[in-house]
Amino acid sequence: MQPHRFYKSKQWQRLRTVQLANHPWCAFCLAVGVQTKADTVDHITPHRGDANLFFRGALQSLCHACHSSTKQHHERSRSVGHDINGYPRDPNHPSYRRPRVG
Repeated sequence: MQPHRFYKSKQWQRLRTVQLANHPWCAFCLAVGVQTKADTVDHITPHRGDANLFFRGALQSLCHACHSSTKQHHERSRSVGHDINGYPRDPNHPSYRRPRVG
């Protein structure tokens, strides 16, 4: 099953409904003292197409604005630190990209 198809499954629709019923307020907004109705269920750890993470991973409720901006910015700039040699632990870190030839 393709990742985008997960969102159309009955299992996801049930998870989403339960999440928003149990946590109706945006987690990011609440963290700064603002109460905003959540309309998006977000995977705390990006699933990247992994069905197990998609359906069993931790979720949080967010408003559309936080999911579309704050969460996306956080994921793009997340830092997982460096190893003892000073190399980034994140295999997707820009320093591991091959230079373009040609």
